[in-house]
Amino acid sequence: MPSYTATAAATITLTITSQATPSATLIYTAASTPTAAESPVPESTPAEVIVYPDPYDPEKGNLNIMYSLAEPESSVEFRLYTRGFRLIRQENLTAGIAGIKTDNVPADVFDGLSNGIYIYVLIIKGDDGMERPGKLREMIILR
Repeated sequence: MPSYTATAAATITLTITSQATPSATLIYTAASTPTAAESPVPESTPAEVIVYPDPYDPEKGNLNIMYSLAEPESSVEFRLYTRGFRLIRQENLTAGIAGIKTDNVPADVFDGLSNGIYIYVLIIKGDDGMERPGKLREMIILR
């Protein structure tokens, strides 16, 4: 998909009348030029992610995560953010073969968090060292 770049040009016109009163006129001209640019597409991201139970009560056990991988990866990481996108927790999950996987995040990772809505994402780290984030999703902690 092409990206668009806005460019602006300014022209100053000086007009002198018979009474020698100079005036200046500033004219802005904007033009957009389509520019083709390639963006790298992550090779593998977690396609489907299901977190359960939701709402989650840390006092009743671990948080379960079911996700699918298109290819084997070196590591998978669970990151938890506040609604203001401040990283507050992260936990490494089991990496390995492609397919549907079920993993869990221990309840003690959620110690000290209050009731509310949090944002989480799974980060896939390949053998090449690149991080490939999945979609941002929401979960509810309710004690």
